[in-house]
Amino acid sequence: MKNYMKTTVMLLAFVLFAGFAYGQRGMAKHVVYGGVGGNMFFGDLGGSENAGHAFSDFDVNSLRPSFTLGYEYRFYRNLSVRLGTVISRVAGDDANSKNEARKARNLNFRSNIVTFGFNIDYYLVPEGSYHSNMTAGDRFSMYFTTGFSAFKFNPQGSLDGQWYDLQPLCTEGQGSNYSYKQQLNGISYVYTTESKPYSLTAFEIPVGLGFNFMVDSRITVGLELGVHFTTTDYIDDCSGYYFNWSDAGLEPPSDMTNKLANKRENKALKTGEKRGNSGYNDAYVTALIIARYKLPSFSSGRR
Repeated sequence: MKNYMKTTVMLLAFVLFAGFAYGQRGMAKHVVYGGVGGNMFFGDLGGSENAGHAFSDFDVNSLRPSFTLGYEYRFYRNLSVRLGTVISRVAGDDANSKNEARKARNLNFRSNIVTFGFNIDYYLVPEGSYHSNMTAGDRFSMYFTTGFSAFKFNPQGSLDGQWYDLQPLCTEGQGSNYSYKQQLNGISYVYTTESKPYSLTAFEIPVGLGFNFMVDSRITVGLELGVHFTTTDYIDDCSGYYFNWSDAGLEPPSDMTNKLANKRENKALKTGEKRGNSGYNDAYVTALIIARYKLPSFSSGRR
């Protein structure tokens, strides 16, 4: 994942620099945009009966709103760069899952994700020059988008109707730096918990496809579908194994730690028992209706 991130960032930086250098030879094109839509989270909590099967593991109960706002610079008619934010409310609840193991685990979460970064849009079907006699088909354009963003998140879990911040509770033993024996596929090894709580800041690479429709010479309205691949597995506070602070002879960070780490009925928390799947980082999908407005300096003609 680290190598993929490094390669992607280098490629995006090169394209951005090349586009900027080329764009300076012509008139800059300035656009502001805003949008609203929804998202679906793909992590360890909630999901369908096919738990853990990537993007087939969806649950309509996890649908939540997303918003976007930003500035776009059009270098050429088929290349632009956006700088902006996407704000999403994500959620997951094992109680809604059709997978019996997840339902018995009985964990839930919610979190806001606030991103800030850039996207590069490459138009597979470029936008044409607007004129009043355009056909409906000529008003459409289509683009591929990818980019790089930093984001903040803060998972919360509920118990008896009250919501609690989960990261400070260290529900999987984060901060204990405790080692214990573990079995995986018949092989014994030593597993060590993380030495500090996970960071609430991470990075993502969005990849998507967008469609625009020209309303007039300055306004376009469209739909953008995006998959957001993140560098963290803790957006839902669930990643690896259960950890019992008392059995390890350690004081938990809070009286709520064990209560929110293990909400299974009539089953004690056991260190080393599987709680999540650390083999995959979290991801989420957004669908946004985006309106763009070309500022007066924007030249709408072809080049």
